[in-house]
Amino acid sequence: MESKTSKFIIWIALIYAYMFAAILIGYFIESFHIKNDLLLNIANICGELFITLILVLIFRKDFKNKFKELNNKEGNKILSSSIKIWLCGLFFMVVLNMILNFFVHDIAINEELNRNAINTQTYYAYIAIILFAPICEEILFRLAVGKFIDNKYLFIIFSGLLFGFAHVVGTTGLQALYILPYAALGMSFATIYYKSKNILCSIMMHALHNLMCIILIFII
Repeated sequence: MESKTSKFIIWIALIYAYMFAAILIGYFIESFHIKNDLLLNIANICGELFITLILVLIFRKDFKNKFKELNNKEGNKILSSSIKIWLCGLFFMVVLNMILNFFVHDIAINEELNRNAINTQTYYAYIAIILFAPICEEILFRLAVGKFIDNKYLFIIFSGLLFGFAHVVGTTGLQALYILPYAALGMSFATIYYKSKNILCSIMMHALHNLMCIILIFII
């Protein structure tokens, strides 16, 4: 049986492998100098799909029968509870964003990158933001982290802060403070996973959140 130390080392290796694979596939696609927008979208979707499938295959045992667990009355209660927890995290995220916008006078760089991706590679951005990102991030930040952290509060705080850091990495100055709203959202996803013990719950709430954000981009 793997110890918590070995699971932690495996998690670190997965994080680096995930980032390296994303960079490698990006360079690979760029090497073809694809000019057609549709083909470029398809190429990026295939690359992201490959990475996502690898992660799902690695943790395939943790996905087994998880759909069945939600397909009953108890599962409906779990989903209802998950929505309430997500809405709570969303509330704190919105409040913190409003406060930071007042001082920073700009949106988070991650948000700006997402908007640019939607404008330049629309189809890829939609699928990546709504599907691939929730699956990969919930596996890495919730499922994998939960394997070496048992304590509820330590797991929620660490997972949330890690999620926040991942969305502000590379930023400087006041922009780095946007770790707080992302961490609040990440903690809500961590709470959902910890309570449900079903990774599909946090993935669905994450996907729902990202879908809502895309809709708001078009409305505002």
